[in-house]
Amino acid sequence: MRRILILLPLILSMGEPVYLKEAKVEVTDKYGNTFELSSLSCSGKDYLRAKEGAVEFSVPLSEIRDIKVLQEEGDRLSVMLTLSSGKREKLHVSKNLYCEGKSSIGNASFYLRDIKEISIRRER
Repeated sequence: MRRILILLPLILSMGEPVYLKEAKVEVTDKYGNTFELSSLSCSGKDYLRAKEGAVEFSVPLSEIRDIKVLQEEGDRLSVMLTLSSGKREKLHVSKNLYCEGKSSIGNASFYLRDIKEISIRRER
């Protein structure tokens, strides 16, 4: 019983998404529609899980300036990340990556496979 009580806060916090906050996020879908969001979370995290070869990366959304979806390759997407430092990296993410954010009209959600580009600008 004592173990359950110790783990209870961890278990309860697992369902809440963690958002990148204090940022202006501009999302352009594959139809050319552009949406402004004030926060962003992908798969409930404030980082992006990406892979190249056998290595998996957890890239903080706060370190990403742009995400460009290049093409779908089977069960994954090829994306070009532009980091805050200006460095560009071509990586792969799951094509079922689900992202959420907050907009002026309500909560927004989308699959990355339906997106053309995401631009993230940190508010100072």
